[in-house]
Parts: sequence; structure tokens; C-alpha cells
Amino acid sequence: PTVTYVGTWGNGVLKIKGDELVEIYNAENSTLDYWISDPNLINISGLGFDSHHNLWVANSGANHLLSAMEPDGTWHSFSLGGNTSGNDIGVMIVDDNDYKWILKRNGELMVFNDGGTLDDTSDDQVAFLNTGSTSGGLLGTANCLVVDKDGVVWVGTTDGPCYFADY
Repeated sequence: PTVTYVGTWGNGVLKIKGDELVEIYNAENSTLDYWISDPNLINISGLGFDSHHNLWVANSGANHLLSAMEPDGTWHSFSLGGNTSGNDIGVMIVDDNDYKWILKRNGELMVFNDGGTLDDTSDDQVAFLNTGSTSGGLLGTANCLVVDKDGVVWVGTTDGPCYFADY
């Protein structure tokens, strides 16, 4: 049967096989964590798979905003920098280079590269993109993301679209 993962706003990640709910991933059985502002909620704002079939999960408002589950069920969590802990994040996509693009609700972007190693955080890199000329040069406040069929990341902003290719 087909396996589907569903991110919820409050209850973590659901794993559905066929039409049967087979698992609810939450703080007890994964690296997902509660929203700092309300310790009763595990808010998931985005899911995506990388080229190694790892499931990446954007965990809005948690101490560690990003988690990954390997195909064998092993979980990892990632810090995106001290000032990102507890941030309210929105959409997350995984691009063709396995970079994780995360839209913060304030219109800035975070781009995370795990260096191809889930166990070794020493090769992890995070970039923060905004309207600054040395910080990505977004045209305005970002509000949506998509990867096109050629692997180009498009960012919709309040002042028009931007794209990132060959990065």
C-alpha cells in the first residue's frame, strides 16, 4: 500500500498506509518537539523528501526547527542557529541539491545544507536570505516557494518573483 506522511498543526506527523493510520510521530517517539509558546502543540509547517529518501520536517516554534527521519526510522534534529529557536516558520521545500528552504513567517528565508551527513553537524551550513544586497537580495518580503522542473528555486515576494539557480 501507498505510504503518506501528513504534517499537522498540533499533533506532529501522521503516517498513513493505504487508508489506515499506522503511526503518529510526536515528542515521545521522534525528535519532534513542542511549540515553545504552547507545550501542548507540535506544529508541522512543511514536509519533504531528499534524494536519500529522508523525510524532512519543519517543526514550527520548536527549539530545533528541523528534523529528519531516515528510511529505517532513525530521527535527527537540527539547530539552525541560536536566534532561530522558537521561530514561527511556514513552508519548507527540499530542492534538487537536497538543500532545505524554510520560509519564516516574517518573510525571510533560511536555507539549510546538512552536507549529506545526518550524523555529522560539523558540515552543516545555514544561510539567511532577505532583501539585503549581501543577504540574497530578495525583491521584497517572501511569501511562497517552489522548485521548478529544472531545479530552479522560485521565491514569490511582495514585490515580484526571484529565482535561485546554480547556487
